[in-house]
Amino acid sequence: MTVSLIHSANGPSSGEPLDGPEPGSISLENLLFPIDVDRFFAEYWENDVLVVNRDQPSYFKSFLSLDDLDAFVATGGLDGSVLSMVDAKREIAPDDYLFPTGVVDPVRAFGLFAEGATLILQQLQGRHGPLAQLCRAMEARFGYRFQTNVYFTPAGSAQGFKPHWDSHDVFVIQVAGSKSWKIYDTPMTLPDRTVHFDPKSYELGAVTRSFTLNAGDIAYVPRGVVHDAQSTDDMSLHITLGCMSTTWREALHAAVDALSLTNPRIRQALPPGFHADGFDATGAAGIFRDIVDALGRETDVGAVLREFADDLAETRMALVPGQLAALAMLPALDAQTSLRTRPDLIFRLETHDDETLGVYVFGRVLKFPLHVRPELEALLRPGPKTSATLPGDLDPDSRLVLVRRLVKEGVLTAD
Repeated sequence: MTVSLIHSANGPSSGEPLDGPEPGSISLENLLFPIDVDRFFAEYWENDVLVVNRDQPSYFKSFLSLDDLDAFVATGGLDGSVLSMVDAKREIAPDDYLFPTGVVDPVRAFGLFAEGATLILQQLQGRHGPLAQLCRAMEARFGYRFQTNVYFTPAGSAQGFKPHWDSHDVFVIQVAGSKSWKIYDTPMTLPDRTVHFDPKSYELGAVTRSFTLNAGDIAYVPRGVVHDAQSTDDMSLHITLGCMSTTWREALHAAVDALSLTNPRIRQALPPGFHADGFDATGAAGIFRDIVDALGRETDVGAVLREFADDLAETRMALVPGQLAALAMLPALDAQTSLRTRPDLIFRLETHDDETLGVYVFGRVLKFPLHVRPELEALLRPGPKTSATLPGDLDPDSRLVLVRRLVKEGVLTAD
């Protein structure tokens, strides 16, 4: 396992905000800048640790701030499902920082922080708009679910966790301060969410690489890579952007489930007596091989992939900042109004038997008559457009009706 270090002191390329990506313009490209995304997938994805040192402390300032974190903890009324505290040197019990009601006591939580404990805010994309948009941008690019956990560690070599590997890939986004990382030998090759790190049965290898992340830096750590981290002489605030990959194991499960609906052999019982000592498994092995061969011959891989894609589209919550303003300007919307889809919109378009079109988005289905398909497809594409420039045969008034419907549903915004 090697660690590649990419250094950039000159800031993003022309046209890119000097201080980093803003919510609504987040992309894998500006997250990893200056490394080329094609190179990332070819050399690092699921394979190697990547570290990008930028010398741009404010690069991720739009994602989260110390003031944001203070407000979440001090006035957010969080409970133990959102906030937890850890210290590699001692055990911290929830009762040490929670009221009997389960709500966080911010005074005790910050007191433990001052004594060396790391404060963790879990799944913060459900509470903080910029992190929600970060996850949505990555979901639209990868096709997997993403989540964020935030780690706030005091200065002075404080450490939240002992060496371990994770069962999902992570992008470590250093927002403020700095943290020193170590990578260890003897990684676990691509564990998924069914496999969990057990320190009691794992022999730690030697340190193979070390690096420091400063504010504005980012690292990619594939799942299974053993690592730990501790603060420097400065405190550390970082976001762990977790990639909950859909694996071939899950695809095989889905394929077997689909095959069982059409192939009765897969639904047959195991041979009676298979549990007994001395059972001859030769016949069973033949049946098993026949089923595996049928799986390869009869599985529509495209349909299996679409099943996961559809599930992603149907479960992404609405991200609609500015929706009240969009509704307020509806009466003024006309054929020349500039329109855009929501950033990184995830949806699927399906033709129904009743000759309607269904747009599956934000956990619901929006139905439209089939004849508006050209206009609807154009409106759902990224980029600016106006009602007047849409393809199709709808008259101007009908186009505005369609546009206003999509604005009301949070799919479109108007400039």
